[in-house]
Amino acid sequence: MLFIGKKGKQNVLFKDDRRINHRSNYLEMAHELASLIKKAIEENDFARYFLDDSKIKEQMHVPVHDGCGFKETDSDRNTEKRICRCMFYYKDSCEKCTICHLSQKYRNVSKRFSIVDAEVPTEFVIESCGGIDLIVRDEEDEQNYAVEVKPKYSKETLVRMIAEILTYTIGTNYRPAIAFFGKSRQDKDYNNLQYRENDDFKYILEQVDVFRIEEISEKDGIIDFEFIKLC
Repeated sequence: MLFIGKKGKQNVLFKDDRRINHRSNYLEMAHELASLIKKAIEENDFARYFLDDSKIKEQMHVPVHDGCGFKETDSDRNTEKRICRCMFYYKDSCEKCTICHLSQKYRNVSKRFSIVDAEVPTEFVIESCGGIDLIVRDEEDEQNYAVEVKPKYSKETLVRMIAEILTYTIGTNYRPAIAFFGKSRQDKDYNNLQYRENDDFKYILEQVDVFRIEEISEKDGIIDFEFIKLC
């Protein structure tokens, strides 16, 4: 097992490296991630480079969908979890959806891409590892994508998003993917020529599929959106 770094006396997974969201380290971290991916592919062992045996518990995860995060009172705080739950659960015919007080609700109007699951955990409980935000299905190709999503206000880097989804999809049959909102910080980074011309940045983007969440319209607090596949 390769330990990426240390925080106090604890081993730190690459996705949790404190440098990974510092914009001054963007291309440095892209280089480090690219190097790890190449080693993992060469040895056919992503777990060695992205997980830590000491953090894996014997307890298996039991997927539990405990609802959409319905709010009975006003809330302007649309967290990553609430957004993903809403994207998965929202239905025009649902009574809870019509009276939910979330400031913004999300309705997928994509013709090609459907959301078939949300908050999919790793097989075993792993310390500091959450789960897959969304499972998005390409209805044309019948391909399922495990997607890491960030809210449009997030300042996290694309390097972090890619490291997260590569970690969470180890041992699964899902294709790893990331999704960010149009005009978000991640969208700007994706289109940043300085980054796009960097070989390491181009390489790590080739390891995942990339979606943009395009907001089509908003009415009465309901945002109609669709997934646009970028690469």
